Amino acid sequence: MIKKLVYHIVAYIIFALHLKLFIHKVFYTKWTWDMYHIYFFVSTLYVSLLTIYAIAVFCNLKKFDLKNYPVEEIQSCKNYVNKKNLHPYSSFERLDLVNMNFFKLLYGSIFMASWKILAHLVLAGTNILVCFLLSFFMGKNKEDQENTIVRIYLKFLKFICRASLWLFGINDIESHYLCDMDWPKNIVANHVSALDPFYFISEHACSFVAKKSLRKDLIVGLSVIALRCVFVYREKSEDRKIALEIIKERQTMVEQKKNNFPSFVIFSEGTTSNGMQVIEQKKGAFFSLLPITPVLLVYDYDFFNPSYDILPFTWWLILIASNYQSMSLRTYWLPKVYPPDKKKFPNMTEEERINVFHDEVSKIMFQNMKKYNPKAPQDIDDYNDWPGSLRIKMEFFQAALGNIATKYLITEKSRSEKK
Repeated sequence: MIKKLVYHIVAYIIFALHLKLFIHKVFYTKWTWDMYHIYFFVSTLYVSLLTIYAIAVFCNLKKFDLKNYPVEEIQSCKNYVNKKNLHPYSSFERLDLVNMNFFKLLYGSIFMASWKILAHLVLAGTNILVCFLLSFFMGKNKEDQENTIVRIYLKFLKFICRASLWLFGINDIESHYLCDMDWPKNIVANHVSALDPFYFISEHACSFVAKKSLRKDLIVGLSVIALRCVFVYREKSEDRKIALEIIKERQTMVEQKKNNFPSFVIFSEGTTSNGMQVIEQKKGAFFSLLPITPVLLVYDYDFFNPSYDILPFTWWLILIASNYQSMSLRTYWLPKVYPPDKKKFPNMTEEERINVFHDEVSKIMFQNMKKYNPKAPQDIDDYNDWPGSLRIKMEFFQAALGNIATKYLITEKSRSEKK
């Protein structure tokens, strides 16, 4: 019970302290531009701006209602056929629109968003400061996880990520290990939220595939280097081929337990969805034909779905910061899946083995999602019948938000093109 009320308790304590300070230092005193009056003026302005922005986002959420997009009116879906009669945008439907009450959001934006966003800024600032200080001692050994300073920093980073999850509303995490305890692992996971990497870092300090531009990022630059992430540039076809080889090389090193590389996570769907089911997986994670440990992430929520599907980041941030209800994250580390044995299937080409491996992992993840996720449709047995891909997501995003989506995508593209 206390977990459900914890965010309310924190908010009310902060409000009570501010109310007491306001009464003693502002309400009964003549207005002067002293420290207290300036503080409450800025605070009121800050909360007002957050509330106005939250209301503006709320007014736009109805654009994501699938009722506005009949299949027959979608140009790219003129010949769309689905055995289960599913809408092509089903994987990106906002599942929280039914519970997204205006007054709940208003309450959250006033009492929750203000302190949560500030707390996140404090965490980010602390991480930057620690990175700045430790970088002097690390020298060129930022990627050496045997370095004592790097190990200390990784423990600190795990704490920062777990604290961030709590601030985002995830205050109940259950990790179900159905796999062996042989570490490190090559991991393939479904991708639901911007919170997914926070979980993997806080749990095992895993590494990921990251854009090259992140190496120079002020906030996460040193963090992704210390985690020994794989940095790639994938805007052109030749770059994608190079990226694929780099990923294969890292997976091989992890499998052979060389150079003390941490577990390597690939979000093989290539994008985020609403978390109902696993969507179409890209084959890049399977090209190495090495054993894979599938991991499923399932979020339980009431008011706000933490999925980062088709919301612009700032929209997602204000909504999740305004969320006052506790959310839980359940993860299922499934048994290791092995590629087709070359000796057993000598006539198989490498491409066929990759396809079979990809198909097997997809089936396992899809069926287990039906088993462990109460929101997963139970009448669909074939993962190919569940619609969803990056192309479809971008199409829905563009159709729903128009110019907002165009500007957002242009900005994101310019960021990704930075080497």
